[in-house]
Amino acid sequence: MRAWVVVLAASCAAVGRAAAACESAMDCSLNGDCASGSCVCDAGWTGDACGTLDFLPTPPSAGYFNASASSWGGYPVRDPSSGNWHLFAAEMVNGCGLGDWKTNSRVIRAESSSGPLGPFSFAEQVHAPFAHNPAPRVDPVTGEVLLFFIGGWTRTPKVCGSGDEGGPATGPASGLGWAPDCGPPPLNDGCGIHLMTAPSALGPWAEASARYVNVTGADWACARTNPGAWALPNGTVMLALNAGYCHAHDEQIGLAWAKRGVAGGFSMRETGPAIAGGHRDEDPFLWRSGRGWHMLVHGLEQGEPEGRLAFSEDGLSWRLGAAPAYNSTIVFTNGTTVTAATVQRPQLLFAPGTEHSAAPRPLALWNGASFGAGMWGESHTLVRPVSTAEGRAAARECLSAGRDRT
Repeated sequence: MRAWVVVLAASCAAVGRAAAACESAMDCSLNGDCASGSCVCDAGWTGDACGTLDFLPTPPSAGYFNASASSWGGYPVRDPSSGNWHLFAAEMVNGCGLGDWKTNSRVIRAESSSGPLGPFSFAEQVHAPFAHNPAPRVDPVTGEVLLFFIGGWTRTPKVCGSGDEGGPATGPASGLGWAPDCGPPPLNDGCGIHLMTAPSALGPWAEASARYVNVTGADWACARTNPGAWALPNGTVMLALNAGYCHAHDEQIGLAWAKRGVAGGFSMRETGPAIAGGHRDEDPFLWRSGRGWHMLVHGLEQGEPEGRLAFSEDGLSWRLGAAPAYNSTIVFTNGTTVTAATVQRPQLLFAPGTEHSAAPRPLALWNGASFGAGMWGESHTLVRPVSTAEGRAAARECLSAGRDRT
C-alpha cells in the first residue's frame, strides 16, 4: 500500500510542461495548451504532446472478471437514482472463449455499488447471442441510454467442449442487404450496427425505430461495425465506426451523423476515412471537448502502438498522434505488473458531470484484454483509473471496499 501512495503522490504532477516544442493546441493533441513553446497537459494526460493517458495503478478487483465466462470490453453508465454503476459488456456463453464470439457473444449488464471501477457482478442478459461490442451512451437531451452494438439477431450458440456447434442465425432481416452473420466471406461484412434505447440502464429496452442503424452513402465504407457514438446537447449524434471490411478487410474509421437524434438515421459525414493515408484502425471511441474532437482507436499497423489517439478541431480533418495513447502493461496496486497479449475496444469514462463540458475529465479507460495465448486466450473486461482527483478517489474507494484481490 505504501508504494501505491508514493505513486499516487507522484501522479499529482499530471499537469505539467512537456519538453517538445509546440505552436498550437493541435501540437498538444488538443489535450493541453501550448504555452511559451511547450505543452501544458490537462489532468489525465501526459507525454511531450499530451497524447498518452496518465494511469494510476489498478486495483486487481476492478473491472469485470467472471470466472465462468470470457468477456470482451464494455462501458459503465451511472444510475442517478441509486448512484450504482451499470456495466454493459460482451460476454461469451456456454463455456466458450473469445474465439467463438461470432456465435456465442451476448450483451450483459453487470452492477457495482462500489464505484465506477467496480468490482462488477453479473446482473442480467440484455441481448442474447448474437450481440457484441456494446457501446452505451447517455443522451444529454432525453436522458435515455442509447445502447449501440453489432449483431442483434438470434442464433443458437455452440456448446464448447461438447461437439455441439449450435445453429444458424435466424431472426429479423435487416432490410439493408446484410446476411445475419459476422463470418467470412468477407470477415465482419454482415455484422451491422444495432441500437436499443431505454429510459435508464435498468431498462426496459426498446428497439430503435431503425432497428439496424442505416448509415447511408460512401461505398468505401460498405461494411459498418464496432460503433462509437457521442450524443451532443443540440440533439446531434455523431457515430464513429469500423468500415471497409468488404474491401479486402481494409479496416478504417468512418464518421456518420444523425441531425435529429438516432431515429432519423445516419449519413456519412466524410467521403473517405477519417484518418487519411490508408492507416488501418478499428474500435473507435469518440468524444468532444472545448478544443475539438478526439478519438481513441485500436491501431492495426505492424510495429505501431495498439492504442492510438486521433484529434481534430472541426471533426473533418484529423491528425493521428505519434505516441501510444495506452499500452498493454497493467500495473496493479498490489505491486504486480502484467502484460496482456492484446488490449482492444478502448472506451474512456469521464467524471460525471464533465462529459459535455469544455474540459471532460477522463476517469478510467475500459478495454477488452486477452491474456496468455494471444488474442484468443483468456479474456476479460479491463479498467485502468486515470490520474485525476476523481480517478484517485475511485481507486481508493475500490480498495476501501475490502475487495482487493492479492
